[in-house]
Amino acid sequence: MSINWFRSILLILALPACGKSQKAMPLKSSTNMTKVSKSESFDKFSLTDTLAPGELAAEFFQLKERYSARLPNKPVVLYIHGYNGDDKQVSLHGNLIGEIQSRQGTLLTVSGQLNSIGKSFWNAGAACDTDDGNPSHKSMLTDLIEYVKQGYAASELTLIGLSCGASISMELACESILVDNVISLVGTIPKAYSCLRTEPLGTVIVNGTLDKIVNYNGGSIVLDGKKFPEHKSAEETVATFANLNHCKGRSQTPASYQANILNYTGSKYEYDDCLRPTKFLSLEMIHIIPLNAPSFDAEVMSMVGTKQATAIEQVEAEPVKNEAQAETKQEIEQVPIHRSLKSGDYFDHLQGLKEREAEPDYSYEGVSFKVLKTIPENQSNFVYVIRCHNQEGQDHFLITIDATSYKEGQNCGPYQDEGKQGYLYKNLNNNETQAVYNCKIKTEVSSGVPNVNTFATTDLNECKGYQNLGIIGYAP
Repeated sequence: MSINWFRSILLILALPACGKSQKAMPLKSSTNMTKVSKSESFDKFSLTDTLAPGELAAEFFQLKERYSARLPNKPVVLYIHGYNGDDKQVSLHGNLIGEIQSRQGTLLTVSGQLNSIGKSFWNAGAACDTDDGNPSHKSMLTDLIEYVKQGYAASELTLIGLSCGASISMELACESILVDNVISLVGTIPKAYSCLRTEPLGTVIVNGTLDKIVNYNGGSIVLDGKKFPEHKSAEETVATFANLNHCKGRSQTPASYQANILNYTGSKYEYDDCLRPTKFLSLEMIHIIPLNAPSFDAEVMSMVGTKQATAIEQVEAEPVKNEAQAETKQEIEQVPIHRSLKSGDYFDHLQGLKEREAEPDYSYEGVSFKVLKTIPENQSNFVYVIRCHNQEGQDHFLITIDATSYKEGQNCGPYQDEGKQGYLYKNLNNNETQAVYNCKIKTEVSSGVPNVNTFATTDLNECKGYQNLGIIGYAP
């Protein structure tokens, strides 16, 4: 294989036997769910510890392997339970493990932290952040996502969330391009939440028309006496992801699922001409999912494993035909991405092709990494590198766009598109490529308008103190 998978899998460490054990993955030690009061932070889990951020998150949230075929380039599914639940909620499904087995993939679970009243929670914005964002579960789970995807050499990573777990799954998917699919079971996102992701995302949304907790038509969730910000309706939630995937319409078919002795009826909406599969199940049910219903599991899992083959598989399936072709591949010109810093109330990293751009306002810091200047024809293992400008937050940042999504001058959503800078590999190409991470920090300034600063780097040490948004591509 063109990737040393066995070295990568060491990140996961001594995994239990396939499909049998439900023990926590033995990283350094095994912990129970940790109760942290509002005044506490992750100080006792300092990043100066011997644990890497992903290992730390895996231990803190008790990452467990429910089933794994232990094969590289296969799908990995991470299941995130609901409020006051635990990882055993995965057993509510009738045939989830069977669906994973049929794809030769891996099923993982996590357990939420206990809040100040002893109930497990995730601090998703619209659902169950009972302890006011302390600590940041999204930041830790983002580290975990990177750890899992690299450690299992996953062809794609799917988040399945139930209720509160669905809410944080959707936010994680919007904020980490390492997530390829999201399946939301009776979840929601805040009314004011904007999904700033630009890469397509396989999406399944399931909501109940009789749900009094996550109201189908929108409203505010109340848990243990706390009222949360207004959340989107089910239709608004699915529209968020249909727009992300550039869908052009949808078709409706009746849907009926057998769940124990109950029949849940409703409608299935499949969206048309999307960049990734997009589906909405609107069922006549309360805040629950059809229990032990294999047909339901098959429906929500239908897109898992449908993403295009990784670069590793493409390279193995299409070997270089002759020496001239190999030489052409090696001669792709590489150009540096330079980085400069503006200091003051608003500080900003500016990255681009021009050395010492915007001096004297910006101080030159050097070369961040290199990009490819051109790409071979008819090759799919590349993404465009685009520079965007959030003028309100005074933030220049880099994103990557798949060729199928690229639109000249229109790739940055609500922000200004400042043009293409070159190309990165979409997937790990060989042992010489380097992962490029996006790191972000948000600070308050005297003007009251938050300052956002984002930069891309191949050195994870530079991300300390910043939120790691995940890998945006691989540099030559």
